[in-house]
Amino acid sequence: MALAAGLLASSCAFRAWVRPSTLPEGGLEKRDVAYWEGEGFDTAKHRLDVYAPKGPGPYPVVVFVHGGGWILGDRQQPGGNYVQLGRRLASQGVVAVIPSYRLAATARHPAQVEDVARALTWALHHAPELNGDPTRVFAMGHSAGAQLVALAACDPRYLGALGAAPSQLAGVIAISGPYDVSHFGRSLFLGGFPMVIPTFGWQREAWSDAMPANHLREGQAPPFLLAWADGDPELLRRDGEKFAKALEAAHVSVETFETSFDDHLSIITDFADDGNALTARALEFLHLHRAAEAKSSAQTRGSEVIGKRGDSEVEVVR
Repeated sequence: MALAAGLLASSCAFRAWVRPSTLPEGGLEKRDVAYWEGEGFDTAKHRLDVYAPKGPGPYPVVVFVHGGGWILGDRQQPGGNYVQLGRRLASQGVVAVIPSYRLAATARHPAQVEDVARALTWALHHAPELNGDPTRVFAMGHSAGAQLVALAACDPRYLGALGAAPSQLAGVIAISGPYDVSHFGRSLFLGGFPMVIPTFGWQREAWSDAMPANHLREGQAPPFLLAWADGDPELLRRDGEKFAKALEAAHVSVETFETSFDDHLSIITDFADDGNALTARALEFLHLHRAAEAKSSAQTRGSEVIGKRGDSEVEVVR
């Protein structure tokens, strides 16, 4: 996966060059928004970009977390593939929020999942300003990003530290993730030495604690859509199937989807393209689900939950 992370940047650059996308006319594209300015603020990594469709909405909101083995990657990495992804999601009627997060070279676990939780909390608070629906905020991630969004959604400690909860998320779309960190780490040359040990250290307890499935009974996990490519490494495909069974055993709603004629890179570089099968399945998922906490609150009060407004500026790109 370390090699795959390196190849992703070059693949992204080529894909963005041959099939560029544009923001819908009148939409919003806002870069470098700080989602965390508290202790340990990282001026480069504690920022996100927003891409939103034109119109009042309210639209579903997707917080997309990039991969890279916890050691590489950025929302604005060379090639601009995540910029293209944000624009393509906006063209599909989705508000896309794409954060960076601290990497293992400068901050070990749990820094990465803490940052993901901060970005999710920012989206929950700011969705109305972006014409987004705060009851339909979804976490989405690819590769290491899939493990991070799954952990934030299953282990209530991380959102709880910010006054939020997994039940406020409408769902999780996790793509080709290494959810079984212990299994991945024991494969020393594939995952252990290049990625798991630099990120989580040598202690097996830390590896186990980073596994989303080990926290399923500690909170109210939202619905999951787990996807992987038919050309993904076998380890990742087995991880997805195993995690799906753990979610089912914990009575968490879960759907699975295997793409055809894809690999670990193309499954995300081609996402949100016209006619993409995984995109169609993901859009169905977005329109089917709403946050459990919002639903229960609305039933109790007989009114719609509208969320909390922040104070950041919004600029419209015309």
